Amino acid sequence: VSEGQIVDIRVASYPDDSFSGAVSLVGKQADAQTGDVDAFASVPNPSGQLRPGLACRLQIWLPEIQNAIVVPVAAITDRDGTPVVTAVRDDKAYQLEVRLGGMTGELVQIISGLSPGDLVAVEGGYDLPEGCPCKVLLDPQATASSAAAVRR
Repeated sequence: VSEGQIVDIRVASYPDDSFSGAVSLVGKQADAQTGDVDAFASVPNPSGQLRPGLACRLQIWLPEIQNAIVVPVAAITDRDGTPVVTAVRDDKAYQLEVRLGGMTGELVQIISGLSPGDLVAVEGGYDLPEGCPCKVLLDPQATASSAAAVRR
């Protein structure tokens, strides 16, 4: 997140309205416990609808990343502080260390550790032994960009 990035704001008191602005300040230090960094946005308010104390949700638009490998957040697990995914190759399960990039509420970018077209478990793949035989069950509603589910 950096200064100048576009933000969209939804205010609970005005559910049918949205407001736009830009990131005006990004904190210099992360919270030691959560890793969160404060960011502030400037939002034009010509009608005066926005007042201090109103509950709101803010969405920061990050730059589009072309040709990124992304998986559902549910596919990421933690092994001793290292993010891993369970990938299925040749009908066997393998836990692969991955380096994470940008994340939304539903998807996370994989910077390294996976290749385009790799199948990853989004269900039932946690803690499978390395090389464990498995059967891939594709969701009939899945698209080419959807991940597969793996069951023991």
